[in-house]
Amino acid sequence: MEDVLGAVGPRLRRLRRERNCTLSALSKSTGISVSTLSRLESGQRRPSLELLLPIARAHRVSLDDLVGAPPVDDPRVRMRPVRQDGRTIGSADLRGKVYVADFIFTSCPSICPVMSTQMANLHRRIDEADVRFVSITVDPERDTPEVLREYAARYRADSRWHFLTGEPTEVRRTIERAFRLPVGEREEIAGGRYDIMHGARFVLIDRRGILRGLYETDADGLERLERDVGRLLEEDG
Repeated sequence: MEDVLGAVGPRLRRLRRERNCTLSALSKSTGISVSTLSRLESGQRRPSLELLLPIARAHRVSLDDLVGAPPVDDPRVRMRPVRQDGRTIGSADLRGKVYVADFIFTSCPSICPVMSTQMANLHRRIDEADVRFVSITVDPERDTPEVLREYAARYRADSRWHFLTGEPTEVRRTIERAFRLPVGEREEIAGGRYDIMHGARFVLIDRRGILRGLYETDADGLERLERDVGRLLEEDG
């Protein structure tokens, strides 16, 4: 994971130079100081969602493209069992289902409320028995099953939408190895709060457990995701 985060700085510098963008210009468009941008690129400042989101918007790329993830040979998502309300949910429990996954935490000060709202919209629109929705916390130390139960209630989640937590090492292993996505450490921000860098796109998995796509949470991305869910249901039905 440290290798993934360590590669963010050089990727930021390369992307900025490819666009012939100066640090001053990027600072103006993002509201991030030149000093902080320079430290990010040199690896002296740890990347966080609070910093990467405006940079991604300025460069018109996805957050996940800024972060990157190592390739793997096996295309199947092998999700280790993660806890929900005292029981475990793993790949075997989702076998034969098409599912959409995302990664959130309940005290998130940035992208998570938007992601959960959009997931709730998908959950409401895709009323199919063979479709599941899975939200895995990237902050299992705080997000206990009880905390996630309260969070799920805010979004009117039913039995088709699982909110998962577990032992921190197992949760991190599930996200990084099964979904091939990076997860950062807690990054302190203003007001005594913290952020955790994580993937900000929805992940689509087919009935065989193969990752079929990553989707932005804007209108175009959600439309494409909903269309692809329908195609997978027809393809595997």
